[in-house]
Amino acid sequence: MNEKKYSVLKTPYGDLIPNATYSDVRKKYRESVTYYDDGSLESVYLEEPQPIETVAGTIDAELITFYPDGTIKRIFPLYGQLSGYWTEAEEYELLREQSVELLGKVRTLKPLCISFYQGGGIKALTIWPQSELSVDTKYGPVRTRFGLELTKNGQIKSIEPAFGEKIKTEYGVLYPFDPASYRLHAEGNSLCFDENGNITGFKTIKNKIAIRGEQEPIVLEPVYETDFLTGNKVIRAMEVGFREKRVQITVDEEHFYDIGKEQVVFR
Repeated sequence: MNEKKYSVLKTPYGDLIPNATYSDVRKKYRESVTYYDDGSLESVYLEEPQPIETVAGTIDAELITFYPDGTIKRIFPLYGQLSGYWTEAEEYELLREQSVELLGKVRTLKPLCISFYQGGGIKALTIWPQSELSVDTKYGPVRTRFGLELTKNGQIKSIEPAFGEKIKTEYGVLYPFDPASYRLHAEGNSLCFDENGNITGFKTIKNKIAIRGEQEPIVLEPVYETDFLTGNKVIRAMEVGFREKRVQITVDEEHFYDIGKEQVVFR
């Protein structure tokens, strides 16, 4: 029997073998190699996961995307096609644990995707929902089952907390969570921080917000809206931003409040 021969793509990250096999039920039907308009490499879908050296450590990669300058943009350790023939549970079971240097610690986990700044460090880490990661903040540990985003300096920028997480702050207890925020990449998450680790904003479907004034307090809470795809009623997360001595609250497209923080109590 003749041995299979594969094309080899030479890159600064080693010799990469683009995918040439589509008989596997889990393989996605996508181009093995894509290029930008200027001819620079945009992505490589590999025949099998290969170890790639990154600023976060050595990571197995089945799909790699690149910036136009050739630096890595995103790595997917596995990139299978989920369907009735290949399930999320099977994909997760196939994935090997990876050691990733994150927030000053080496963590062993199963990433769904790792995003990088252009020529720099980790931009975002997305994990499988079957996994869980705990991150230390100045408000205490915060658990996530989706992922987190980092600044260029490697500090936490935002995190998508697991449902039920509560954060004790000067305003009261916050319950950050947005059911609509789950995407392919953990960027722009529900709970956001500044470069000093202070909370700058969050989204919630559980908190009620009392606004104190001369009259009876106004109580704001999340509202339901119609999902355009299904027609079902779904809860919309309230958005809260902290701006020095002000608190900005968006309930929906018609209700926005910008008030002094001394008037706000979170319940």
